[in-house]
Amino acid sequence: MKKIPRRTLSLVCVSLLVLAFFALPVTAVASDYAARVVNISNRERAARGVGALAANNSALTQAAQKRAEECAVLFSHTRPNGSSYITVLDAYNLDYSARGENIAYGYATPEAVMAGWMNSNGHRKNILKAAYTQIGVGVYEAANGTVYAVQLFIDGEADETGGASGSVSVWQMISAWFQIAWDWFARLLLGRLW
Repeated sequence: MKKIPRRTLSLVCVSLLVLAFFALPVTAVASDYAARVVNISNRERAARGVGALAANNSALTQAAQKRAEECAVLFSHTRPNGSSYITVLDAYNLDYSARGENIAYGYATPEAVMAGWMNSNGHRKNILKAAYTQIGVGVYEAANGTVYAVQLFIDGEADETGGASGSVSVWQMISAWFQIAWDWFARLLLGRLW
């Protein structure tokens, strides 16, 4: 077996540490943004006597995250491949009879995006619709700093694992890390690294 040169191994280790150091805050910020959107949505529902939305369906959350990333490519309820947003629900094997989507961009805080949605009749109807029992929120910050936020709503109950096929594959994890690394390098090249 051929030995890996010490310098190469050191460079790989340092690179991974740097990526982890800079990528984790982005993930944590997006996760906090999403959690606050869920909390505000449920506060708005409670104020009007509507039951809380469950946010424990990992497949629905992954679908919302996918849509947030797609909205950075094409800001529309139509996906970049030309199909309706509904197809992302099917791609993540979600069962539903009622569904809805709210999309937004350019809102730096969860409070701002929720104010925007609540001041829009159609978006407000989605947030307050009693038939919806589950929510998935996706947040994506593009290399230029624009924040894209997506709410996906469905009816029904999440299974005990949090989603129909909500387990994350090794390929999805690797893909997510490559996306994080790409975003980090793009920010670095554009001079937007914190």
